[in-house]
Parts: sequence; C-alpha cells; structure tokens
Amino acid sequence: ESAIVAEEIALAGVPDSARINTIDNIGSTVLAVGTDQQRAGYLLPMARGRMLGCVLFSEPGVGSDLAALRTTASRTADGWRVSGTKTWTVGADWADVGVCAARTGSSKYADVSLFLVPMGADGVRVEPVPGVNPESFHRVFLDVDLPSDALLGEVGQGWQLLNDALGLERTGIPFWGRAR
Repeated sequence: ESAIVAEEIALAGVPDSARINTIDNIGSTVLAVGTDQQRAGYLLPMARGRMLGCVLFSEPGVGSDLAALRTTASRTADGWRVSGTKTWTVGADWADVGVCAARTGSSKYADVSLFLVPMGADGVRVEPVPGVNPESFHRVFLDVDLPSDALLGEVGQGWQLLNDALGLERTGIPFWGRAR
C-alpha cells in the first residue's frame, strides 16, 4: 500500500521530499503517537496535500550525531518555549508545519522530545543555507512559544520516534503501531 501511495503521489507531481517529510515522516509519527486532536488537525490536510511538512532535526556544528542536538524546549505556563537552530532543512520555505527535535533535559538520548511547529509562527525564521542552492536547503531559527499540545508523543520519547521515522524514511517500511 505504501508503494502504491508513493507511486500515485509521484505521478501527481508531488516532489519526493514533500511526500517523505509530510506523509512518511510526520504523518506516520502523528498517526502512531499523536493525540486525537493532532490526528484530526494534521492527517487529513496532509493526505489531501493541503498541509506540507518539513523535518527539523539536523543542527549546525553537531555533524551526524543527532543526539548532540542543542535546540531546547522548556516548559512555560502555557506550553513550551523552543529555542535553537536547525540546518539542512528541505522544504522549510514552503512547509506549513515542522516536526522539531528538541532537548527537554540533560540526558543525551532520554531527554529528546518532538514538537509540531507551525512554520509561520512568530519566532520561526527561515533562511537559505549560504553557498548552497537556495531552493534546496534552509536554516531555521527557532525562538518560539508553542502550546502544550504541540508535544508529539511523550516527553523524552523523541529519540525512539526519531529512529523509527528515520528508519521509515530510509526503507519506506511503515512503523505504525510499533510506537504505541
């Protein structure tokens, strides 16, 4: 079924990066661990192509060690404050939502959480990566307040979800149901 969906989306002219980031990565994660409210707000618009997503994982200066991320998420009275910089983000300039990995504590693996970030929110700035095709990769600067329901999954569940999503991205094999 995943192969059929991928083929039909490609035949409709949707860029592969939009499918991978929006449906395979974000959509699958929302389906697996999202709240009923998140599923209702994100899945249908994504499936209809009315909402596109990007992945806010990579950071400057950390190389391939994703667990060394420096973006932080701190609790506030109304939700979360997410601060940091992401880089090599494909589609940040046209995405409606980004799924952002952020540190919610000091443990390298146990304190990573995921957040759904509206890309048009105050405190989100997107710029091309200097010296690279400006239509390809972007840096995203985050200093944004998010509501409490922006948390995707549980606090500290991010490392598991990142591994599941990246495994799906590389293989195309859905992980739905595993994360629950």
